[in-house]
Amino acid sequence: MSFHTIVAMNLPPITKVMLTCFLSNQRGLAFYKKIGFEKDDISPVPRKLRFGKVFTPDYVIMSKRIRPDPGKSNEAE
Repeated sequence: MSFHTIVAMNLPPITKVMLTCFLSNQRGLAFYKKIGFEKDDISPVPRKLRFGKVFTPDYVIMSKRIRPDPGKSNEAE
């Protein structure tokens, strides 16, 4: 278990840990996936700009749930 996970588990209101990683950092992405991080819902996606140009973000927002969210029901997961 990593240090940030231990700290977050001991702070009651925290339900998940988030981080940002550049897509060019392949070793970092592999490491974060290995310890349980996944792409978060709020991570930016490619989007079409005016005149047809597509903007592709160079980073991803990842998260790891450390305990159930008290505001959500477990049925949805």
